[in-house]
Amino acid sequence: MLHINPTSEELRTTINSIASQHLDVLVPYDQLNCEIQESEEESTNILFKYNLGTAEFSSHAMRQLLTRIHLSSSYWKRLDNWNAHQLMADNFDFCNESTANEISLQPRANDPTFLFRLKLNEQTKTSIEELFNSPSEEMEEEETNNFLTEVRAVLSSNYSKFDDNQLFPLLIDLLDQNQNISYTLYEYDDQMTRLHIKFNDTERIYEENTYHAGMIITNSEVGISSVWIEPSVYKEDLLYTNRDSLKKQNVQMKIVHRGDINTDRISGILSNCSQIAQIGVIQLIESLQQEIQPKLAFSLVQNIVEFPSRIALVLNDEWEQQEKLKKSEVTSAILEVARNLPVFQRSKVEQAAGKMIGLFDNYLSRITQIMEELDGK
Repeated sequence: MLHINPTSEELRTTINSIASQHLDVLVPYDQLNCEIQESEEESTNILFKYNLGTAEFSSHAMRQLLTRIHLSSSYWKRLDNWNAHQLMADNFDFCNESTANEISLQPRANDPTFLFRLKLNEQTKTSIEELFNSPSEEMEEEETNNFLTEVRAVLSSNYSKFDDNQLFPLLIDLLDQNQNISYTLYEYDDQMTRLHIKFNDTERIYEENTYHAGMIITNSEVGISSVWIEPSVYKEDLLYTNRDSLKKQNVQMKIVHRGDINTDRISGILSNCSQIAQIGVIQLIESLQQEIQPKLAFSLVQNIVEFPSRIALVLNDEWEQQEKLKKSEVTSAILEVARNLPVFQRSKVEQAAGKMIGLFDNYLSRITQIMEELDGK
């Protein structure tokens, strides 16, 4: 889902609408069972039954589930490829029970319980609401046998939920106090949410391209990412970030899903982003003059795990025809490809592009010089 140039109210409405389709359920380990179902077409299905019926796991949630019970994902996939369904069910139930026993023996351990984060369609949402409101235990058992619930994440029952509808309204309240910012893009998929912000007075035009400083806020409700509030730089609509460089310089950007959301800490992180991002604008423009050998460019792209290897080969065919390349050309090509990737993969590629040009490197040593240049514009 993309929302271009949203207002504060549009953001709140969108975030609350998405949240209304989500439900959390605590599932004791001993209430989750793996079963085999023979269909009329003589095919066999693996089903996961729990107290709300049948769970249908996303690929991400399935990996989380297997990790939680210490069952190898690669082994599970091999069994599936071999159609070894009974072995799959036996392995799952054994690992599930064994892990529950281990958790029960740990000091200060809670009861072994999963947190299932569900994604509901309107029909399932209505059925579950009716079930929860039903006083009849017999009806409850009968109804749940027919439920098919989509599980978007499998987490610990101790997981601190910094959900979008808690986090982003708080952030919007803080950001709306600054007349110098605007929201340029809200993007959401089942794994990650990102809000792009522009600092309005930082726009620069250089060689017919527009650059501006910005900030990007990232969160995941399914355990794939902490909260990140980090400076960013935009060349037109191509995003450059470099989280690794700023972490090495001890810039605070990360909030782990632990405890409660700390408003004061968030405010402190927000206040640093504008100045750092403005330095990044200058560094990005400076990178237009920097060159890189085609072989090195291809090697760096190959090391980006999330970058499609077949496209890397296509780019290499183009690059090796040239004696020298501009770093800016290489990173622009990388980011053009990243547009079509899922948000989580795209963010990794954007980080790699920023690292390639040295974005935000040694920003403290240049802050006085660059801010004086900016003030003189």
